[in-house]
Amino acid sequence: MILSHFLHQWFWVIIPVSALFALILLNFLRAHPPINPLRSLVLRPNCLLTQAPLVFIPGRQSLFYFLKYWNQVPEFLYEHGYMSEEWPLPWKSIELREQVLQARLLELRDQRRKVHLFTDHVEELEPLWRDFKDVITSITLVSLTSETHGYSHSLVLQKKWSLSPFFWLHKIVLNLHNRFSSSRVDATIVGLATSSVLQNSAAWLDHVIKLAEEEFQR
Repeated sequence: MILSHFLHQWFWVIIPVSALFALILLNFLRAHPPINPLRSLVLRPNCLLTQAPLVFIPGRQSLFYFLKYWNQVPEFLYEHGYMSEEWPLPWKSIELREQVLQARLLELRDQRRKVHLFTDHVEELEPLWRDFKDVITSITLVSLTSETHGYSHSLVLQKKWSLSPFFWLHKIVLNLHNRFSSSRVDATIVGLATSSVLQNSAAWLDHVIKLAEEEFQR
């Protein structure tokens, strides 16, 4: 009787708190997989490295999808010797995101450094490309189709899936993000399953090698 009264009284607190905990746990497990296939990665030898770091710009996020927006992609390129990182940005506000990006680029300008930017929503970077051409060496739009803009490179990936049960669990949560967020995320593009990164490894490496070649040609 006491237990029944307790559950009835706290039911509407327990359910949302449990759901929130589950979302945080799922995002943590996605960002830090217990078994990481990159640990047994066979590296491609003699990759021409870029002089400027590879910087991954996260799209807008939500409670359904946050922490390491690009998953293991920067780590995969780092293992091949590239300086790669993902810049943390505000989750939602376009204005705040632009302010943070401008601040980071101004800091690089003061340091006389350059970067290669990677994004899955290139429109957000168009005004920055106009104002920071001296800092941004290139902008790459990662997509599943050969979509190009006058100011960006295009990296086209092949749709890949994973048989891992964890992948499908993360995919369900990602679908919820896409359902309730104005900024859609594709599982293949952001490397939701590490296996999809490895299956598209040739495309990733060929592209960054091309960026390195363009640097030497300038």
